[in-house]
Amino acid sequence: MSRASKKAFVQQPVRPGKLFVGVDMNLTIIIGQKKALREPSRVMSTCYNRWGEQARAALFDTMSYSSSALVERSSAIAKTGSMTAVALLESIGKHPTLTRFRSASIGAEKVYYHSGGRYFRKCIREQLSNEYKELALQKGCGDAVIGLLCSSLYYWFWITISDCYHVTKRDIDALAIPDSLVADPDIQRLTNKLLRDLWKHSERRLRNRADGSQREEVNFHVGESKPLLDEIDVLLAKHYGLSEVELDFILSFDGKFRIGGNSDGDE
Repeated sequence: MSRASKKAFVQQPVRPGKLFVGVDMNLTIIIGQKKALREPSRVMSTCYNRWGEQARAALFDTMSYSSSALVERSSAIAKTGSMTAVALLESIGKHPTLTRFRSASIGAEKVYYHSGGRYFRKCIREQLSNEYKELALQKGCGDAVIGLLCSSLYYWFWITISDCYHVTKRDIDALAIPDSLVADPDIQRLTNKLLRDLWKHSERRLRNRADGSQREEVNFHVGESKPLLDEIDVLLAKHYGLSEVELDFILSFDGKFRIGGNSDGDE
């Protein structure tokens, strides 16, 4: 890290590898440097780094940093790590947030986003358990919001501004969404196609609970639907005005672990 960097954040996950054996927690290492009184402060950050145990020896030598700052919409230091990620945040931030489409009316359109998981995000039309949180929207917005919240673009955005495990109301409301997306009939077509595919690759299984009872759960193997997610992300790139480099970044983001390592969206 250069002398000009006054504070840096190194971001580490729990899986597949973890820095401290036996510590099953996401990890942030903060490195600080004292500055002169009138010297401007700088914040640098890595991305959220996933790694396998075989990469441990080279872990810190291969990390990259980029300038970062507090994202006021999410009250978080952005986990960027590259200029492409910084540019992506700027592109997304040009649009107003999803909050303008929330609705408190009786006839609101309701969708449900999954509040946990690591490798994929899910948003569907059914509340399968209390882990699916209700999102009440203005009529006609549901398809666009479902497609967006399932997308790799949102997965990257969520990783960048969240605790990388829980999906909170703040993580939803911080997301910007272009008006043009809601009005695009292609997002409705692709979202419905994705939902059918998610259910096609779902399975029901019983989970034993601590009190000795059993609960039926629906698990979606979201990785099986990655080609459809890619179609949605290509469409989103047009509405957000992303460059080809930014789109390629999104399509391949964390692919080694999301597809090669674990295709189960509930994991």
